[in-house]
Amino acid sequence: MYRLRGKVGFVTLKHLNQHCSLQVNLLLTKNRDLESQIHVLRQICNKLTSGISESSSTISFSPDNLKKQHITKRSSPFKELNLNELLAGYTAPSRVKHKTSLVINDFLRVIFRQVCGPDPSDIWNFAHRTSNVSRKPDLQDLPESIVITLNDFVLDALSLGNEDLEGYRLNSIRSLRTSYWISLGTSDEEREKKFNYLLEQKTFYCGQIRTCIAEAL
Repeated sequence: MYRLRGKVGFVTLKHLNQHCSLQVNLLLTKNRDLESQIHVLRQICNKLTSGISESSSTISFSPDNLKKQHITKRSSPFKELNLNELLAGYTAPSRVKHKTSLVINDFLRVIFRQVCGPDPSDIWNFAHRTSNVSRKPDLQDLPESIVITLNDFVLDALSLGNEDLEGYRLNSIRSLRTSYWISLGTSDEEREKKFNYLLEQKTFYCGQIRTCIAEAL
């Protein structure tokens, strides 16, 4: 038996061991409860972050996304046309609003109805061929300068036109901490995920835009 100093009476080693074990178990239980609460909080935070990322990554065709001025060059029969102003006054019909590529296609038709002058119908003398096979060989090829202008404009209106959004630029913009890189998220991991997502979208829409041009003519 052991005598506890400052206390009256005696306690056996067995009782002391039981008391210590009980305190340890209580601490372990509290610790497990705390870990469980932390785990739940982390899951909630991850879900909230995921929701914000998905929301902010939605691709939309809007004049609010434009960062540059886009104007078609005057070259007969094509005239100078301010595409930014045209998009600002455009409202997509309800029949196409559900799909971005349909909105792009519809707006390209709006452009083509106005881009030629003095006779707007001159546009129908042109075609944009996405393959070597042409159903209308008598039509002229739409000038590449017009195609490039339209491509750059649509990418910009989709928020995919930033010059830093190129695969080979990833390491550079990450190390330089460019304003575009910082705008992609709150951490490098989040930014890289967003960058790769936007790069995939850009690759997809680069092909989609040329298809839309061909269909709109």
